[in-house]
Amino acid sequence: MKYALLVIDMNQGSFDPNSRGGVLYRQKDKLVACINELAAAFRNRKLPVVWVTQRWEHTTDAPLHHQKAGNIQFFRNLEGWELLPELNVRHDFDIVVIKKGYDAFFGTDLDTHLRFAGVMGLVIAGVNTYACVKQTTMGAVERHYNPLIWPKGGIAASLPQFEDAALRYMIGDTPGKGIVEGLLTNEEIIARLDA
Repeated sequence: MKYALLVIDMNQGSFDPNSRGGVLYRQKDKLVACINELAAAFRNRKLPVVWVTQRWEHTTDAPLHHQKAGNIQFFRNLEGWELLPELNVRHDFDIVVIKKGYDAFFGTDLDTHLRFAGVMGLVIAGVNTYACVKQTTMGAVERHYNPLIWPKGGIAASLPQFEDAALRYMIGDTPGKGIVEGLLTNEEIIARLDA
């Protein structure tokens, strides 16, 4: 089974210390450490690492509710547009996919990159669990990627009350029977890569 690591929306704009009480900002170091460890493990095994970043060229690129709220953190040439500098992005190896909405597959070439690489299983990390991580996971389901894994310590949400609901819905009550196979530790994920 060939896996890829998808890292969703680890943009600087997602980690504004003044946004939603700084919930994501306080989790940033833990998330970055988890994701950097996974990215290194995938690269060491010559498996794809994909950084999915939210970027808007024009106001009309943003989802409608962002337009109405005046959210601008992901507009071109603003600091929020860029990936966190603490992430170990390797532009000589990794793939960067730019999305405009919640699902990283919608309107992008992500599926083409993954199919070309022969990928079937996905480890999906990043933010926000209840929005872009969940919607990208659903996009993967619709395209028959399996298994789908979320890393424990590698996903987070700016609104924890919605994250709990997303985890219950996506993982389910019976281990291995949900849409997402489970929340696995980095050690468990790396063992899968070597199986």
